[in-house]
Amino acid sequence: MDFNKLARLPILNRLPQDVLEIVFRTGEVKQVKAGDILSREGAQACHVIWILSGRAKTSVENINGEETVIDIISQGAKVGLAEVCEEGAYCLSVQVLEDSVIFQLPKAEFLSLLEEQFDLQMAVFANISVEMRGAVREINDLKLKNTSR
Repeated sequence: MDFNKLARLPILNRLPQDVLEIVFRTGEVKQVKAGDILSREGAQACHVIWILSGRAKTSVENINGEETVIDIISQGAKVGLAEVCEEGAYCLSVQVLEDSVIFQLPKAEFLSLLEEQFDLQMAVFANISVEMRGAVREINDLKLKNTSR
């Protein structure tokens, strides 16, 4: 695993070298196969996961029990950050579409790092802020669409 590739991931790209090295030593780079499940909707969140290469689909189960695909994610996408921070359940299922490489941090270790490393706290807050602003923009755009057509 190229350490520099890890250093370019969202959140991690904001960290000083020494903190990034701690995160790298704490986490695990894994090869995953097409079809592997990274998270299951409703299951207790146990990892923060970044996609280093490959693609995965995010989905939810609709009211009829059928899968609804939400998005296709790829390099740089992360899974489980909010869920691990709030100690909740995954809100999406994530299934690998092709052989991929991921970096994962177990929940306990991530939360411990978050308590100990101010730079990591600030990077997580900044990332969540960017995502919230994007979500608000998307909601506003949806509300402004005319559904009478």
